[in-house]
Amino acid sequence: MIGLGGRNVRLFSDSWRVVREINPEEIVREAEQPFKVAIVGSAGVETDSLAQGMLAGAPLAFQPSLVECVVLPDDPTQVETPTADAVVHVIDAGVGFGPSDRRLAVELFAAARPVIFAFQTPAADQTLTQPISSLASARRAVIDLFGSHASQNITYLHPASNGAGGQAILQAILNAVPQKQLAIGRRLPLARLRVASNVIFQTSLANAQFAMLSSLPASFPVLGGMIGAGADFVVLTKNQALMVFRLAALHDKSHAPKLRILAEIAPVVGAGFLWRTVARSIVGLLPTTVSAIPKAAVAFIGTYLIGRAAQCYYATGRKPSRAEMARYSAEAADMWGGVLHGVSAPDRH
Repeated sequence: MIGLGGRNVRLFSDSWRVVREINPEEIVREAEQPFKVAIVGSAGVETDSLAQGMLAGAPLAFQPSLVECVVLPDDPTQVETPTADAVVHVIDAGVGFGPSDRRLAVELFAAARPVIFAFQTPAADQTLTQPISSLASARRAVIDLFGSHASQNITYLHPASNGAGGQAILQAILNAVPQKQLAIGRRLPLARLRVASNVIFQTSLANAQFAMLSSLPASFPVLGGMIGAGADFVVLTKNQALMVFRLAALHDKSHAPKLRILAEIAPVVGAGFLWRTVARSIVGLLPTTVSAIPKAAVAFIGTYLIGRAAQCYYATGRKPSRAEMARYSAEAADMWGGVLHGVSAPDRH
């Protein structure tokens, strides 16, 4: 039976002290930082419908400041680089890059501005006779014109599915400006679930990596002074608490009094404590040479469960049911298996 010995009580106390010392203001500033996306294309492409798909559910008062649609002039010498955190450059897949499209792309690369190329299939003709007829051919066209460095963020869209197109563009934007993902998810409901999944997965992976590293002192005593004596427990719990603060900010709950947020985070400390205690009991039965992977698995799955429970709470105002927690557990185990097989982040949303 797992007991709460004096050492475990001390670790619990240390972890709660670390959580209380967290200042959420930095996370609030990250979530409230301004951002703007410019959707640019020639007169023949659909930029407005793409913007509407991205802005679905966003407050009307915020929409003009979040996404701006710009029509390229026919004269390439009149092309101006939009002022935005990221530029979505919409290309007619049936025509390819016109002179103004090429001029804009060159200027964006020269300004080191994040750019997403969105190749839009003509609604009236979706056959394979188009000059750019697939994502692969779109990537080749970009590489041929601008080099391999320009092929990082490319999407291939059908205008008949604006919602799906908006989701694809938002994912590309999140990839292009990851430092803005919290602000993007807070203001654009269509991106919120995806950003929450990113935050949870990234924290779970970081905790798994740290848990694995924390097992090294058993094999390499020289590291014992750097990691050990419960330091891993405190670090994992702090990361979990920061994750919950970020999820609160993502759902615009970060302006609640700190004591209230701390009360909401209290289960994080208890859950983290339980998971670490269980881990020590299980891993203690294993040779030190094979304990790293089980410790990492418990850290990953425990962090993921806390994140998904917090996400459910902030999104719906209720605690997840037992059935939902069971589903989250299955997701976490599946994702951990993917991590072990080199899959960075399974896309479930």
